[in-house]
Amino acid sequence: MPEARTLVPVMRRDPSEVVADLREVERQLNEAWKDISTWQVHIGPVKVNKVMTSRSWFLVLVSVCVFAFAAGVALTLIKETKELGIALVVGSIFAAASFLGQVWTVQVQKEHQVSGDLWGAEQRRHLQRLIEAREKLVDERDAASGGAVRG
Repeated sequence: MPEARTLVPVMRRDPSEVVADLREVERQLNEAWKDISTWQVHIGPVKVNKVMTSRSWFLVLVSVCVFAFAAGVALTLIKETKELGIALVVGSIFAAASFLGQVWTVQVQKEHQVSGDLWGAEQRRHLQRLIEAREKLVDERDAASGGAVRG
């Protein structure tokens, strides 16, 4: 007859604590991403910091092009400003698209580089610890909820 085993109850944390810890780790990961997406402009004593991802630059590019096109179309409808409208449409679109397209390309390159090599070995180790902590918390949350996945 096989020997009876005594089952020791596994001490599990409260699922709300696990979810809170998971949110904190995800907040730190988002903060790391925000840091790499911040652009700075210094003009004398004025310093401007703005989080601009490649998506943000793309939206700026599209907005400027649409606005320039709309203003140019409106000016072409007025006889006295027809040539100005055409010039505005063509010039603004080319100028904005070439400048912002380059900025967007640099931002995409920056994001790819950083996502693959996050600030060197020390930062990669920190990110790996955060990822491992998140995976552990997700597993613990899933185990506590009987395998059901919650957001």
